[in-house]
Amino acid sequence: MSGKKFIVILTLVLVLALAAPEYLFTKNMTQFNMSAQVIKISGPDTKIGFAAQTDELNFGRVPLGGRSTKFIDVSNTFNSPVKLKAHLSGNITPLVDLSEQEVLLDPKETTQIRVTFNSNAIGNYSGNINIISHIPKYSLCNWLLEYI
Repeated sequence: MSGKKFIVILTLVLVLALAAPEYLFTKNMTQFNMSAQVIKISGPDTKIGFAAQTDELNFGRVPLGGRSTKFIDVSNTFNSPVKLKAHLSGNITPLVDLSEQEVLLDPKETTQIRVTFNSNAIGNYSGNINIISHIPKYSLCNWLLEYI
């Protein structure tokens, strides 16, 4: 194959991956609800607390100026690499920091995404974190994961 043909084919594959990734990748989404209540501590009777649910990220009652952290364990159970992208929504979004916005996992690899709620304004906050996974349909497309 000549150099020009290779460049043309490579360009077409990249355009397809960026413009219509559904032809080259399977896309799945996992959603977690998030919530927190920020309170001002006004005395020894003020109760703060945490929530231990595993199906949502409930940061509990957090004192103004405090912080609460949860972790999402993610695993790639496929025999190909997988790219994960995290998207936040809701009024909680400006108060949440993620350790990773995007993660590229090799086959059988596991990692954690740290989700930290920073309480800088009194109120009730809620929203979602959507973890979107992109799985190549063809092993030839594995290298394209870093571009989507």
